[in-house]
Amino acid sequence: MRRNLDGIYFRMGTENVCFSDLTEDQMYQVMNNKSDAWLKSLAVKLAFTIKDIGEALDIVGDDSEEEEQGEE
Repeated sequence: MRRNLDGIYFRMGTENVCFSDLTEDQMYQVMNNKSDAWLKSLAVKLAFTIKDIGEALDIVGDDSEEEEQGEE
């Protein structure tokens, strides 16, 4: 199912497909030969998308791993 969540579209054949709806192979194909700056901007956009989804659905991740790291 295509969810069109991230708003970052790429032309795949005759269709525009959201990055998060691509197969893993297609994701690597899209990212191949991109600059560090391009990849960083993709990461930032995806991070904002995750944050927006979390805010909209009032989702908070499990922080037990973070607490364990703080104990070291």
